[in-house]
Amino acid sequence: MQRVVTAAPLAQVHSSDINTIQDNALGIAQVLALSISNWNIAGSGTTIAYNGLPTVVIGGAVLSFPAANGLTVSVAAHSAWSYLYLYNNSGTLTWEQSATGPDINSGWTFKTGDPTRMYVTAFYVDGAGIMSPFMKVGHRYLYSRSSVSATGWPGHFILTAATFTTISPNAAVPPHVLNVDLYIQMSNNSSTTLLEVDLRVTGAATSYTPIILGQAPAGNLSSMAVSVPMILGSSHGFDYQLAVSAGSPSVTADVLGFWE
Repeated sequence: MQRVVTAAPLAQVHSSDINTIQDNALGIAQVLALSISNWNIAGSGTTIAYNGLPTVVIGGAVLSFPAANGLTVSVAAHSAWSYLYLYNNSGTLTWEQSATGPDINSGWTFKTGDPTRMYVTAFYVDGAGIMSPFMKVGHRYLYSRSSVSATGWPGHFILTAATFTTISPNAAVPPHVLNVDLYIQMSNNSSTTLLEVDLRVTGAATSYTPIILGQAPAGNLSSMAVSVPMILGSSHGFDYQLAVSAGSPSVTADVLGFWE
């Protein structure tokens, strides 16, 4: 015997509702396309320069970019990340600087808690009130390492631990980022023993296969770039260990940048 189910009538949908949904979807798609492919930004001192984006679409409104190609930002918040956003201020494209980062649920496109603010970039101000110099093209964020001494660079680390130890590069990688690009330098002064450096996600199980870097015995100074994944939250960082070493090897890691 067939079962008969009586369904409740569908709610009436007006054409204006459909148009609104389409407009919002189009606006978001255009924001994504423009922000991902066309940004070219550089920050140093108290100035962030930009180019390559004559117009931007926010909430379906096409807005002209400010005539100037740079803006002065506040560096009052020391040892902290700041974030830049654009928003529609009654038809005028306007900058907003905030301590609130981008929303992970929007693919880091909008400000957390406020989808009217389109995310542009993050920048870090050190304890002396100096912005870490950087360049950003699309989602690629690179530091201008030649402008910073190694001793004054918060993304410089000396690796010495023989067991997995966590490095939290909080001053070089903002908390919403899921990977870090490292520049590893290795110098093995042992004539008989391989130098091996292992890198992995913070807190990963022992069964996790780490990224393994190695240098032959008595090798000269070698260097390599490697991307290491990270997790969000309080354990935002990566683990490393000198798995095999002898003598007094020299191993350093510098943050080159990251992808958003």
